[in-house]
Amino acid sequence: MTIELYDKQEKLVRTAESKSGKVNLDTNNLQPGTYFLLIQSGKEVVRKQVVIK
Repeated sequence: MTIELYDKQEKLVRTAESKSGKVNLDTNNLQPGTYFLLIQSGKEVVRKQVVIK
């Protein structure tokens, strides 16, 4: 599984990979706001909006 975090301008700001299905993304240095998670597992792709405070 691959996780990518994008900002509002769709600039890639973080990435992570997992084989166990669990991922920790460090968001401590990110500005508060709306971001988008792109989760890819095999051929399946899910995009979710998240808010970082």
